[in-house]
Parts: sequence; structure tokens; C-alpha cells
Amino acid sequence: ASCACGYIDDQGHVWREAITSDFTQSAGAIAALGNDWIIATDNEPQSGTATANIQYVSQNVMQYNDALGIQASAYTSGSSNVDCGEIFTERSDILYGSFRMRAVVPTVPGVVFGFFSYKSDTQEQDIEFLSSDSDYYQHVYYTDQPGTVNGVVDANAHK
Repeated sequence: ASCACGYIDDQGHVWREAITSDFTQSAGAIAALGNDWIIATDNEPQSGTATANIQYVSQNVMQYNDALGIQASAYTSGSSNVDCGEIFTERSDILYGSFRMRAVVPTVPGVVFGFFSYKSDTQEQDIEFLSSDSDYYQHVYYTDQPGTVNGVVDANAHK
């Protein structure tokens, strides 16, 4: 619910600001992005220790059935990039909040479906589902990046 003072959640708590996006609205998922969300279009591949570079392309954010679809292409041997989709907000003044999302986790094996929040370019928190888990709809991975294993930084450490 909304009020002139902000947003009132179902527990009666008042939040002074809200980014609320309904990607199933009649105008379509892309229209719901509005001014709150930006579709990533990174022409510089994100290199790292992975086999392939991640490159964000706007074509991988699309209307899918009656909601928003974000996809990543499958890696093929010999390819240098994996094309991915991403939406984000450039707001840097969000310090606290209640984050809620309703989504369908793909059942294709090998998919990491997640919600990510960033404090900086080197600090993030992830909420992930792995489609390869037989109980993927009940098993959630919470990850701090970079994580540590035995005191050594490990960007893949799940906590």
C-alpha cells in the first residue's frame, strides 16, 4: 500500500521510499523498468578467473510470457564471451530496506538464479538458487563476496 509518507508494508511498517516494480503489468515487463531500473549494456567483457568473459547485452532482458525474462547464453567451447542479461539501479543511497521478489527459477540444469546486492565493486551479498539441486525450490544459498575459507579470500565461498 502507498501513502503520502512512503510505503506501508503488510506488517504496518512505514518506509519513506520504495522501488516497486510489477513486471506483470498490462503495459508489459519492459515498460515496468521505468526510471528505477537500467538494463545493463556492458560492451567491455568482465574478465576474471572464469573460463569465459561475461558480457551484458540488452537483448537478454526481454518480455517473457507475462513477465520479465533475463537470460544468459550457454557457454560453448571456443567462445570468449557468455552473453548475459542484467537490470540494476544506480542509486547509491539505499542503506537499508526490505527486498522482496517473486520469480520462477528455471529448471534447466546448470542455472544459477540469483538476487544480488552490492556495497561496492568488491563487496556483494547474493541470494542464489541452483537449478542442478533436486530441491532447488527449497534450497537457498546466501553468499558474501568475497568470502573466506580458512582465512583465505575465496570469491566462491558460500556461507
